[in-house]
Amino acid sequence: MSWIERLVPASFRGVAFKVDAEAATLGRRVDVQKIAGGRGSVNRDTGEDPYEFDVTAFVVGDDWDVQRDDLEEALRQEGPGALSLPSRGDLWVRVVGGVRVTTRKATNLCEFSFHVVREDTTQPIKRTADTAGALKSSAAKLRTAAAADFAESYDPSRLPDRSMAKVRGALNGAVDGLRRANGAIATALSVADAPTAAIDDMNASANSILSTPSAAITKMRAATNAVLASVGVVTGAIDRLTGLAALARSAFDAGAPARATLRAAKRIAGLGASSPAAAPGDTSEDARALRAARALYRAVRVEALATAAETYASASFDSSTAALDALDVLAAEVDDVAQYDANDELYQALTDLRATSARHLSQTAAQLPVVITRHVFQETPAIVLAHEYYGDATREPELVARNDMPLFAIGELEALSS
Repeated sequence: MSWIERLVPASFRGVAFKVDAEAATLGRRVDVQKIAGGRGSVNRDTGEDPYEFDVTAFVVGDDWDVQRDDLEEALRQEGPGALSLPSRGDLWVRVVGGVRVTTRKATNLCEFSFHVVREDTTQPIKRTADTAGALKSSAAKLRTAAAADFAESYDPSRLPDRSMAKVRGALNGAVDGLRRANGAIATALSVADAPTAAIDDMNASANSILSTPSAAITKMRAATNAVLASVGVVTGAIDRLTGLAALARSAFDAGAPARATLRAAKRIAGLGASSPAAAPGDTSEDARALRAARALYRAVRVEALATAAETYASASFDSSTAALDALDVLAAEVDDVAQYDANDELYQALTDLRATSARHLSQTAAQLPVVITRHVFQETPAIVLAHEYYGDATREPELVARNDMPLFAIGELEALSS
C-alpha cells in the first residue's frame, strides 16, 4: 500500500475539513546544568515533551459558511476530542490557545489555524462515521435512479392527445404542491415568498415538459431544488438584512432551515397518492396514461426527498424532537414512494436513503435537547420565563420565536430541556 492509499480524511470531533499544512513540535525535556568554571554541562532527561501540532485547515464549497459554523462549534467544545490528520491518522488532542478563522472576500473558502496538544496515547479512538456524507451520497444515487425510472415509465410518444389530459392534470397537481411547499417555507421563516421563478417556468413550459422526458425531469428537479434548497439562501439573507447576530446564533434560529424544509416536505409528501393506478399487465391507452401521470408525481416526490435529505445532512436542528420528526416524515415518504410503482433500482435507492437518514438523524438527535411543554398560569414577561426555564434571560428571543408569542405570555408554551 502506497502512502497515498494510507491517507485518511481530516476531521475533528467528526466534523470534516481540508488540510493545507500541519506542523508537529516534539522532543524531550532536558534539564541542563552548566558546570561553573568549566566546559560542558550535566544533562538530565526529565521525559518527553508534549506532542503538539499546528494545523492550517480550510472548508470550501457553496455551503462553506455551514461547514465553518460546524467546525467552529467542534473547536470550541470543552475537553479532548478525536483529531484525524491525513498523514498522521487518529489522535486524541485538546485545542489550546486561540483559533484563528479567516474568511476572504469573494471566495467560498474559510481558513482555520489552531494549535493542539496530544492528550492520551492509550485510549483507543473510534472514528466517527460520516453519516452526513453518507446521506448526501444516498441522495445523489436516488436522483440517478429516479431519472432512470422516469425515462422507463414515461413515454409520451405512445399517448394520443386525448390521453395526455391525465398527465397534464398530474403536472398541474405537482405545480400546486410545489407552490404550497413554497408557502410553507415562507410561513416557517416569517418572510415573503421564497423564489418562485422555477415553479413558474415549470408551469409555463408544460408542453415541452409533457413531450420530452429529459426536459420534464430537468424542470422538475429545478423546481424542487428552488423550493427546498432555497431555505439556506433565505435564512442567510435574513441574517444579513437584520444583522441580528446574537439571535441568529440561538438554538432556535439555527434550526430554522431544517424546520422550514420539514414543513415544505410535508406539503409534497403524498402528492398524487390518490391518483388511480393501472391494472398490472393492462397495456391500453388509458392504462399508459395513468402510469405516465403516476410517474410524473413520483418523480417530483423523489426529487423533493433527495433535496430534503441533503438539507437535513447539512442543517442544524434545535432539538432531538425536530430531528426525529424530520426522520419520521422522511421515512414515511420513502415507504410510500417505494410502494408507488417504483422499479427495482429506484426501490433499492429509496431503501438506502431510508437507512442512511435513520443513522444520521438518530445520531444527531442523540446529542440534542428535547422539546418539553410548560404551562404558564398567569401572564408573565418572556424574559422572566427565559430566566426561569434556562437560567439565561438572554434566551428570551428564542422563547418568543419558538412560541410565536408576545413579550408577555400565558398558557401552554414549548421550551427546550436545556
